[in-house]
Amino acid sequence: MAGKGNCHKKISSGMDYSWKTKIGYILKEIFHIDFFKTAWLWLRYKNAIRKDLSRFLLVYRGTEIRLKRTSMIYNNGKLMIGYKDADPSFHTDEKNSLNMDENSKFFVDGYFRFFSGCRIAIRDGAVLRIKDGFMSYNSRIDCSKSIEMGDDVIISENVVIMDSDRHDILREGYERSKPIKIGDHVWIGIRAMILKGVTIGNGSIVAAGAIVTRDVPENCLVAGIPAKVIKRNIRWKK
Repeated sequence: MAGKGNCHKKISSGMDYSWKTKIGYILKEIFHIDFFKTAWLWLRYKNAIRKDLSRFLLVYRGTEIRLKRTSMIYNNGKLMIGYKDADPSFHTDEKNSLNMDENSKFFVDGYFRFFSGCRIAIRDGAVLRIKDGFMSYNSRIDCSKSIEMGDDVIISENVVIMDSDRHDILREGYERSKPIKIGDHVWIGIRAMILKGVTIGNGSIVAAGAIVTRDVPENCLVAGIPAKVIKRNIRWKK
């Protein structure tokens, strides 16, 4: 119901691949890295990599990066932007992008992969925080105020996470942007939308095509437009 959540698995478990297959797989992944843009980020942000590789940042081919002078990336983990799996069914040829406006901040506190076709925009003064997980291909984050994601968050393809309406509605008390918080061990399905002011509790699932406009309790499955709780006390695993 929630869509593909297994695209993080590079090689199916339980199968004994030869060393030649494994080396070929590694070489294909290395081929997709954009070493020029990766090196540029390493030089710009001294925290981008450590010698022991406990912390690194990799940019893959087809990624557009636009950073303003005061934008900052605080890398305390492992970040891959525009990642292309060796299995072609798990990536796209669409362009990837990271756009950061003035005084924007991007905190990486775990191991996170943005697959090919993902677009990340962090607007003026906004803060994006991520930990462990991945965002599958052709998905989008548009952060105008604050978006925070916990550990073990898996986001399927063609998902939109957006904390702002981007335009004003003329009524009293209206707020254009409100923070989004996604808890630990959350699975977001294909073509789901997470809109402003939403908190998604730990262990929950957002079904494919759902539009989330209200908070989601812990360990719940939500579905529909707008999304509603359809099952409680759920458990799931990769």
